[in-house]
Amino acid sequence: MKLYKFSSMAVSANADPYVMHANLSKHYDNVSYYNPFNKNYIGKKGNLALHPLDGIKVEKIFSGKTKTNHGEMECEFKLDINMEIFSERGVIMTTYVFDFKDKQTFDVMIKIINFNYMVENVLVWDIDGKKVDCSIMSQVNDFVMKKLFAFFSDDKLKKAFHDMDPTDKKNSLEHRRKVKDIGGLHLDVCGGSGMNSTSSNWGTGVVFDEKKEIKIDDSLKKYSRDHKLYHSKSMDAYICFDMDVFEDFLFAYRNYNLYGMILLGYDNSFEMWSHAINRETEDLITNLDNKNEIFWQDLRLRIEEWQLHFLSQNSNRIKAFSRIKATNLLKFSILSEENEKKWLDSIEKRDKRMERFIDELRYSLDNIATPGKTHDEQRLQKESEITNERILLLSFLAMSIPMLGAIFSPNFSLEIKIISAGVLLSLPAIYFSVFRLSKRRKRLLARKEDFLRKKAGIQKWVELHSNNI
Repeated sequence: MKLYKFSSMAVSANADPYVMHANLSKHYDNVSYYNPFNKNYIGKKGNLALHPLDGIKVEKIFSGKTKTNHGEMECEFKLDINMEIFSERGVIMTTYVFDFKDKQTFDVMIKIINFNYMVENVLVWDIDGKKVDCSIMSQVNDFVMKKLFAFFSDDKLKKAFHDMDPTDKKNSLEHRRKVKDIGGLHLDVCGGSGMNSTSSNWGTGVVFDEKKEIKIDDSLKKYSRDHKLYHSKSMDAYICFDMDVFEDFLFAYRNYNLYGMILLGYDNSFEMWSHAINRETEDLITNLDNKNEIFWQDLRLRIEEWQLHFLSQNSNRIKAFSRIKATNLLKFSILSEENEKKWLDSIEKRDKRMERFIDELRYSLDNIATPGKTHDEQRLQKESEITNERILLLSFLAMSIPMLGAIFSPNFSLEIKIISAGVLLSLPAIYFSVFRLSKRRKRLLARKEDFLRKKAGIQKWVELHSNNI
């Protein structure tokens, strides 16, 4: 009797199966390319036509036997851990296959084995005659952190990280390229560098009872109209008795969770965008009156770069989901109509939630660009006013050319020449004085209007609270 448990992980990046296959083949012999809907898929270097469901499969990253005592009973079982890694969002699907010695062992362990048990309990494993003390999840963590995402163990990746200059845009993009070439991860740039990840434990397992030792009674809920597929609330597991039904349901169940993990992988990127926008907004609030033009120039360039990254990611996301939905990933014909509808309704809700998140981010990116645009408009208006003032001054000076003739003409007396020179010299002073007075008057009027606006707001606030006393 076998129990299948599952966990999964997604990151804010897409994976390159070719690079990851090459890296993992250094540690494991049973690494193969994998696409659930394309049995002929073979990875290629720099594949521009990479499908979102292209990936790799690693069989038995761990395989061992153990014995553990629970009460007076000794429970013996075997465990195999298998991995599937997909291109889209670098989703890692982990399958834990528990093979129990007998029905009695199954009855005990089905109540015990959960995520906490796999994390906390250190068991003594027999692995090809060698004794190894470890928890179940430690093997998965070792695979992910030291073999798959080897940022802290691979010398080339560590050097790429230490050589990165976060203040240099081109250097950051070069670091991103190195991570893709060395580690096989094409990181999303979401207002900064780095990678975000999400892990999920499915909870509900799948039981394959080939000997039909589990009794079918009212505690089991029929989950398929045409097949012997059941759900047990007490076991928190789906139960199959026939190999074909088991394989069909396991395929559907993994596909359902795979799609959910892809959505969570995009949530990672969206959360990074939200954090970056919030950080930039807080900085802008304290710098709205900043007179440094370099600050505003950097802001404009940074926001434009963010918008382009977001546009690129969004277009890739649309293409990926279009190709995914063109497959049979979301076809769950093994289920009853009622249960299939529940699964599809759950997916639809999560799809809509993702779309709302995207709309909010797009709106936020447009809004955060507003202060820079407003500053540009104000600066342009100010420059235009200065230009108009200078043109007007030149007009005054042009009109005073006849006075120059009077000053230098021998036909006018000295008194007239002095008066003409005084008038000529006083024109710029009068001009600038009038414009300064006009500007000051406009500022005073603007302040008065703003004061009256604030006064009206305070009066409404006081009136509202007075009425509520």
